[in-house]
Amino acid sequence: MSNHYFSNIDERKEPDSITLEELDHSHPRSIITLYNGFNYFTKIDHEISSFNAKSLYEMILHDKKFNPMTRKPFDENQINRIRWYKQCLELYPSITHEDIADYKQLIQNWLLNPWDSGDHTSKAKYFVTYDQIINFFGFKEIDTREKAEEYFIRNPDKNWVIRKSSVKDTKYNQFFVIMTKNNGISCNYLYVHRQGYGVCAVKGDRNATISEVELKKDQYYTNIIDLLIWLSKNKVITLS
Repeated sequence: MSNHYFSNIDERKEPDSITLEELDHSHPRSIITLYNGFNYFTKIDHEISSFNAKSLYEMILHDKKFNPMTRKPFDENQINRIRWYKQCLELYPSITHEDIADYKQLIQNWLLNPWDSGDHTSKAKYFVTYDQIINFFGFKEIDTREKAEEYFIRNPDKNWVIRKSSVKDTKYNQFFVIMTKNNGISCNYLYVHRQGYGVCAVKGDRNATISEVELKKDQYYTNIIDLLIWLSKNKVITLS
């Protein structure tokens, strides 16, 4: 009987050995999660799947460029994300969870020279999460345009804020807006942080649902730091 939860699995094939491996928790980036899609019938995300990053990288090297759980082919962004995990493991083979526990220090070090390609920026990209950025900059309670405008009034030296979007979140999709204010003019840029995929620009209307928005996969970032750096370099926001 077909499992409707992963209805696109080809049941004629034997499961890949990677799905049977015990997960290695020894490194902060030794395990990679994969987004498995949205069930439009039940209106909930399929559960994400987790794999050892090294094994998944070896799998794509052998031209098996598909999700081992759903067997759906990886897009180029997903392949680059797997490579990104492998690069992290090679660059920081001995780093521990304790080494990156102080995320505020990681962010502060990065902000000293946010365009630099050195160690501080590298560590921020690999180990700072979306939620940590929200907490660090004090954006957690900014969930409307009005509250974002109030933030700019309280902080006249700032020209950007991350606020919650009116697009409805799902379990693994957090929609957010980078709202900027320059010379009195406000602009809003819609993105999604998709767990098991990355950060992507989104096309959609206010109060839309996930089925009513479109991901702009050509505007993709493996992590939130890369997005902020791109916006800064293109003079959309000022990092400080």
